[in-house]
Amino acid sequence: DKEPRGKMRALTINGCATQIHDIEEAGAVRTMLLNRHPHLQRLLAQPDIAFIRIAIEAVQMLDGPLEAYRIQFSPDTKG
Repeated sequence: DKEPRGKMRALTINGCATQIHDIEEAGAVRTMLLNRHPHLQRLLAQPDIAFIRIAIEAVQMLDGPLEAYRIQFSPDTKG
């Protein structure tokens, strides 16, 4: 049973991604992901895996084809 197209929703998050180069921080991210998602163990064990940090700059929510809501974050609200 499919919902009508008027019920479509979409979330778009815009931001700037940077790679995490610090070995200790990357290890902490890997450990956190393994604890939450143990099924990702083989992926997280790959020697060429990289972790990224995304600074969110804006969020947009589409509620059906006609309603759109956007929040733009100022630089001092990024965390």
